[in-house]
Amino acid sequence: METAHLLGLSFSSVYSVGNSVQNGVEDILEYIDENYTPQQDSKVIMLFIEHMDDPQRFCRHASSLTVKGARICAVKAGSTDAGKRAANAHTGALESPEYAV
Repeated sequence: METAHLLGLSFSSVYSVGNSVQNGVEDILEYIDENYTPQQDSKVIMLFIEHMDDPQRFCRHASSLTVKGARICAVKAGSTDAGKRAANAHTGALESPEYAV
């Protein structure tokens, strides 16, 4: 975000799900979908995804937003071995028994 700002890019909203214990990217996309107003809201939704629990729900809301005129740019982290190690280092603390469901 800092680099984008230096390049003159701005964001209308920023959401972060952190380690996704309480809310995931699907929750955020659903919220955006249910509240999206094409005449007022940003036409581009940019996502940085580390983890997804419900791909069908994600796709349902992404499709709905696309029909409404939004464009979605998504980057999935952790696809390569190095990326998986980095993502695990970021969220690895969740594997402790304290967070067992």
